[in-house]
Amino acid sequence: MKRILILALLAAFVCSLAGCTSTTSSSSDSTTAATTTTTSAATTAAISGTPLTAAQLADIDTFLTDADSTDNNGFILTTYGRVQDIDLYEALYELKAGAGGTFLDLSTPSAELSTVEAAVGSLDNIADEPTKVIKYPRAQLDAFLIRKIGIPSADAMANTTMASATAPLGLLYLEAYDAYYLVGCFSNNWIRVEAQNGVITADGLWVVSFPRNTDTYTVTLKPTADGYQFVSNVKN
Repeated sequence: MKRILILALLAAFVCSLAGCTSTTSSSSDSTTAATTTTTSAATTAAISGTPLTAAQLADIDTFLTDADSTDNNGFILTTYGRVQDIDLYEALYELKAGAGGTFLDLSTPSAELSTVEAAVGSLDNIADEPTKVIKYPRAQLDAFLIRKIGIPSADAMANTTMASATAPLGLLYLEAYDAYYLVGCFSNNWIRVEAQNGVITADGLWVVSFPRNTDTYTVTLKPTADGYQFVSNVKN
């Protein structure tokens, strides 16, 4: 027994000199290292594709900034991993001429205005800025959305901010007029875009990064006959 004890103590002493570690600790460290490496690789992996030229990036800048009509700019005011998850209230926040939007005259009583107010409450002083209402006939809005994001309004309502009596700012649908009404204030919602870089992927999508305030966003576009269709817009 003493001989066994002495041999065990001697083995432990030799192991300590050699820097031995337990099997459990070694396995844990290896797993952690592998996880860290995998996470790092996933985080830093670049999207492969053909780099966009300076002229192509400038064309994207013009398309996204769209200062005259804001038909395109609204689709980078909100983030979405797929177009079904877009917030149409944010995307349509300002007048979109291409979508058939027209301002309602809030100073003249009408049956239509009364119906809107019945759904959202009084339009007077519901926010710090003057409240405005834009009417989008559903058929025209759907044609616009199909051109811009590939789906109609009914398929893009999952995360859209809808107006109600308790939260009047938002998008409202009135079946009686088959139209959407955007109740908002429309101040300072426009972004000047200066694309930093981008690539054309193997399946033909244009993936472009651009700064906004202190963050960077990546918008994915699908080239079409009359411009580009929005696929996603995510914050990096």
